[in-house]
Amino acid sequence: MFKPKQDFILVQPIERTASSIIEVVLHEKPNLGTVIAVGPGKIDKRGRLHPLDVKPGDTVRFGDGSTTLHRMFTEYHEAGTRYLIMQEADVAGVVEMEAQNAA
Repeated sequence: MFKPKQDFILVQPIERTASSIIEVVLHEKPNLGTVIAVGPGKIDKRGRLHPLDVKPGDTVRFGDGSTTLHRMFTEYHEAGTRYLIMQEADVAGVVEMEAQNAA
């Protein structure tokens, strides 16, 4: 399995399920995923390590890689599963389980 370095994280995107009743055409990329692995953290100018706020198992929202604010994410494939490699700064926030189930 891929082991991120520094402030990089490995995210498995959660693909939207298509409706079998209504045909919906979406051109947006998925921006929700599960954190699989995280690096040790970012090192500041003084050499201090700042651990990441996200942890494996977190469900996160992230930029879709299509705007100038976010770069395109590197894809990583292992055993037929697609993952995205991004930095913690690309994560907009962690989705709480209660909020995720209500949506």
